[in-house]
Amino acid sequence: MAAIIQQKNSFPGNILHDSSKASYTFARAITPVSELNELLNRMSETVSSLLDFKGCVIRLKEVPKGWIISSYNIPYGLLKILSGRLGRHISDIVFEQKTPLVVNNTSTINNELKVLSLYVKSFASVPLIKGENVIGTIELYNRQSSVSPDISSFTSAEIITLEGLALLASMAIDKAYACNEARRGNEKLSRLLFINSAVRGTLKLERLLRLVLSSITVNDDLGFNRAVLFLFDSEKRVLKGRMGVTPGDLSKTGSFEQVLARDYNNIPNMTNNNKRVLLNCDSRFNKISCNIEIPVDYNCYITRAVKEKLSFNVKDARQDSNVSPIILNNFNTDAYAIVPVIARDKTIGVLWVDNVYSKREITDDDIEFLSGFANEVASTIENARLFEKVCHAENELENIFESISDMIYITDMEFKIVRANKSVSEIVGKHIDEITGRRCFEVFHNTGSPCEHCLHTKTISSKKSQISEVKGFFHENEETWLLSNSPMFDPFGNITGSVHIVRNISEISKLREQLIMSEKLASLGEMAAGVAHAIRNPLVSVGGFARRLEKDLEPPLNDYANIIVKEVARLEGILKETIGFVRNNSDTSGEKVEINTLLASAVELMENVFDSNISIERNICETPLYITGNSGRLKEAFINLIQNAGQAIESSGKIIVKTMRKEDKAIIEITDQGAGISEKEMRHIFDPFFTTKPNGSGIGLAMTHRIINEHNGIIDVNSEPGSGANFVLTLPLASTDDDNGEGI
Repeated sequence: MAAIIQQKNSFPGNILHDSSKASYTFARAITPVSELNELLNRMSETVSSLLDFKGCVIRLKEVPKGWIISSYNIPYGLLKILSGRLGRHISDIVFEQKTPLVVNNTSTINNELKVLSLYVKSFASVPLIKGENVIGTIELYNRQSSVSPDISSFTSAEIITLEGLALLASMAIDKAYACNEARRGNEKLSRLLFINSAVRGTLKLERLLRLVLSSITVNDDLGFNRAVLFLFDSEKRVLKGRMGVTPGDLSKTGSFEQVLARDYNNIPNMTNNNKRVLLNCDSRFNKISCNIEIPVDYNCYITRAVKEKLSFNVKDARQDSNVSPIILNNFNTDAYAIVPVIARDKTIGVLWVDNVYSKREITDDDIEFLSGFANEVASTIENARLFEKVCHAENELENIFESISDMIYITDMEFKIVRANKSVSEIVGKHIDEITGRRCFEVFHNTGSPCEHCLHTKTISSKKSQISEVKGFFHENEETWLLSNSPMFDPFGNITGSVHIVRNISEISKLREQLIMSEKLASLGEMAAGVAHAIRNPLVSVGGFARRLEKDLEPPLNDYANIIVKEVARLEGILKETIGFVRNNSDTSGEKVEINTLLASAVELMENVFDSNISIERNICETPLYITGNSGRLKEAFINLIQNAGQAIESSGKIIVKTMRKEDKAIIEITDQGAGISEKEMRHIFDPFFTTKPNGSGIGLAMTHRIINEHNGIIDVNSEPGSGANFVLTLPLASTDDDNGEGI
């Protein structure tokens, strides 16, 4: 303002008397300024200085009535009055009459304006006119003069000068509006370009949506007060709130301008500073937004935006019958706008905005900007939704992969383990990092090269899936495993490795063996029934006549008859065992049997049968072991095992009988010092009629196996040729047995 003051002082006399020079000085002061707020401030100060007034107020009609857009040198008390009902009354008079309102002496006022006399001696309010319309007012207060302090009245020439300055001010304001609109247009375009670049930089849906909504609520000039994105759920056929953003609770944070000044950064700065692209989001508003679901079959603006692909600018939400009560009740808004979000010619959701705090009217330009914005981000949102679904499916597959109890691992062409699930780590007993990167035969077989029948090798060569059942898949492991191996291909059809699935089927293998045994026994039962009827009666006759001949014949013929009698008796014994075995006598009686006592009686019986060169060592648990079963059948099983152990000892040796408790099971071990059992014989020892003894029937062990199974038990055999055999029986203890100790 130094130049203005200098020019004012260079004019002879009062510049008020020289309208052209005043207009020239005023124009020079305001012409360089295009920003509206700065322009209005410059105007109020310059016109006060040029026209010798202590203070000035400028109002614009587009701003809500009573708002003073700019003021200069107005005391607080007067400014408060002018901002209230009295100030609005002055502006209303000027807006309506489109002529200046001049008061030379406020003490003479007799109406409601008389209160001004407390602060003001004189004032003038001049309309700012553009064409035929009043766009605002310039109000000058307390005229002063360098010539005479008492001058407070206006001449008609002075009013004309003031109107001329107001005309220049109107043109400058109109120019500032045009510049402001151009700037807003450029900012909108820049924002769209930036948003387009920014949103394409992420596929994380949550971050993307936050960035999108933050972009349209980021400042007062281009942004909205609140924004909500609704996404269309095609399966449920509902619009569901996905995210809501708002500046926060203004009742706690102050005016809207204060919230903007304090909480908002421009988008580029937030990105450049590597901040999360977030506003001061009101979590309550976000929760309200996310809990909203609107069926698309319901007829309202928001569903019509989806079905008709149209935008809607709702001016009076409380009176419009097409407004959804859900929107009205949850958002408590008077006006809002909705634009569809369309990707690949398909509506994927809607964008809802309002200006609940600033009360700024949503214009057609705003709708156009919002539609352009929605078009820019629609495909990116859809891509992010698809990416989220892919990530969700990937996480599900990952969880499935890790939770499967079977071992699953992937090997490349060089046998290296690329990926393995949790079960591999648990079963092998090594951390997953110790497994990946190593060759599979090193991890599982403890060898330096693939085994002879490696499924991976077969899969790579044949490019087909392979299945095999092996015993002892691991080093020093005798369990049965089912191996499945499938090839993996790249997008060009080249094989890159194979997927291995390894399942422990030891229990299944045992069940299968039991099923085979049952089928054999069923066949044997049919055969035994026929054999019994076919040979029992003739055998009785042969035996009877042989005994008579033995009595009547003289030596050596009676010796021959004696041989016949013995062999017939042996055949009758075999027949009896066979018939007893094939009978389905699975009655376990349900009696409570004490294992230690029952086994001791079987041992005493067999001690009287064995020669002195065979001894039986007892290692019986002191704790009673009660099970539910048939004592007679169990004793028969014990006798068969002890007898079998004695027969395995060729000259002299010892049989060890041992019992113990392990958790809720009774363990019985019978160990001999015989010749042992070969691997080939081990596969068949429980088969009916399989025997390695010259006079054996092959029924004893088969019968024992059946009895133990009838009592829900397990029988295992450990043996090597030359090292004897160890039979281990595992039987479930009775539920009434409360003794939890473990002893030997």
